Amino acid sequence: MQDGRELALLLIPKNVQIADGTYNPKNLKRHIARGVAQKWMVNGGSKMKGLIIIGYPGIGKSTIALKHGRYVDLDSGFTSKTDRFWQLYYCVFAASIAKQGKVVFVSSHKSNCKYLQTLYADRDTDIKLAIICPSIDLEQEWIEKLKSRYELSKEDADKRVYEFVSHNFQTSIEGLHSYKNIPVYEITSMDYKLDDYVNEAIKDLCGDSEKGE
Repeated sequence: MQDGRELALLLIPKNVQIADGTYNPKNLKRHIARGVAQKWMVNGGSKMKGLIIIGYPGIGKSTIALKHGRYVDLDSGFTSKTDRFWQLYYCVFAASIAKQGKVVFVSSHKSNCKYLQTLYADRDTDIKLAIICPSIDLEQEWIEKLKSRYELSKEDADKRVYEFVSHNFQTSIEGLHSYKNIPVYEITSMDYKLDDYVNEAIKDLCGDSEKGE
């Protein structure tokens, strides 16, 4: 099976000409900072607008993806964490799926958000971005929700998420609100349907609504 780097490289023209030579993974951060990352956008395929949703832990990404054929919960586990650019490959791969007409959920890691903002949010592209996260007012309820999830699953991944959120809830939510050109859809009650927030984002950003498949 190909790792995230190989998959992403399939989506990026290997001989694309940039300011100081051809594409070079070692210079990705410098090229992005200089604003040439747009040349690495996914080419071809569908002309429809793709939607990537940055989803806070616990909103229900996996559950909704199992229910609806148009939704994809992209786990970062397919990437090789030994490659320092794994988050860039993850974001580019997410965009390639979104361009096929899917709504792609990605993790809310800080580096993912920064790459997505640089590649897509700050440019006039067909890749649209949205953030779905709980309100700061839901801090205790949200932490308890993640604690219960871990106690039920006993999975190490759920434990790490619970511990991170319990110590960083407010700062992580405030961070998600700080990204320019990425609208935030805020969950204000624990009694919610994720479909409602997704459909609102689709309508606002892509001009249609989705009832699922």
